[in-house]
Amino acid sequence: MGLIDYLKIQSSNGMGNDNRVFIIPYDDIDTVTFDNDDTVTGITLHSNKEWTRLEADINSVIYSSSGDQSVTYFSDQDLIIDFTGKSKETEKTINSIKDEINEGLVIIRLDGNHKGWISGISIPRDSYINMPWNEVSDNFNSGETIEDTEEGNKYSLTFKRSSGVKEYLLHSDIVNAFWDWKAA
Repeated sequence: MGLIDYLKIQSSNGMGNDNRVFIIPYDDIDTVTFDNDDTVTGITLHSNKEWTRLEADINSVIYSSSGDQSVTYFSDQDLIIDFTGKSKETEKTINSIKDEINEGLVIIRLDGNHKGWISGISIPRDSYINMPWNEVSDNFNSGETIEDTEEGNKYSLTFKRSSGVKEYLLHSDIVNAFWDWKAA
């Protein structure tokens, strides 16, 4: 394959992510199609299945990946999402995620450059099996006093996986559909 140049093609680089993340159990996806550049051009779900939308605190969604290459590539990946306020709704949502995590999740996140990324799948031609997100940890901090607004009364969810692939770029039509949906 050879080494490939990286040329900056945009004048600014929007950091961070949108505050909404979309998740679905891996088995609820029927097909994912890719173009020749490994961009996801289509996602078909099984009948009566739909994405779950998680609305996190602003500036609280963080994706990180740390990998090593020798004969093969493998990386540890985390997606951290914070929610302010403990409620019956947050408890139900977090419990539902814990119930589904063993089956594996696929996650879509939208970044600060109006791009979308999907993880938890792999390209069929690759030798990797699909490696969905299969671990989640939660942390709640009530805070000690009423002034503890920065760290208090906050849930933090950390999704984890180890994978031979990172995220795949979503085609702009898919990204626009998720941006339109999140605005509703």
